[in-house]
Amino acid sequence: MEAPWPAEGGPGHRRWRGPRELGIAVWTIRVNVEENEVFNASQILADLRMVAETLFHPMRLVGFWDGLANGMHLCPHEGRKMRCPHKLPHDDPSFVEYSRTAEREMDASLEVVFPHAQVHIYLK
Repeated sequence: MEAPWPAEGGPGHRRWRGPRELGIAVWTIRVNVEENEVFNASQILADLRMVAETLFHPMRLVGFWDGLANGMHLCPHEGRKMRCPHKLPHDDPSFVEYSRTAEREMDASLEVVFPHAQVHIYLK
């Protein structure tokens, strides 16, 4: 019986190309949740993490940025006892976007944005 998909390396086979191979730093997906006067969507980070990891299984969280919690995030710089460059003023020469750190130091390949909660979850 013949496989229903093209054999690897054979005609019609397309190898999956990640964001870096396509010249993209990190893929970004926005999850918009419509709310109404009766129901409100969760803004709890743990809930949003579960949603992101369930939607994009087997990817796992490597970082997050919580805009409602004054920029709370997993900072690899602070883990190394260094000054966090993510909360500095944007005009400071030491300022670094958190998404750039997530890509370069945490190897994130997907950013899932929940605009209603101002939460960005980074997965790899």
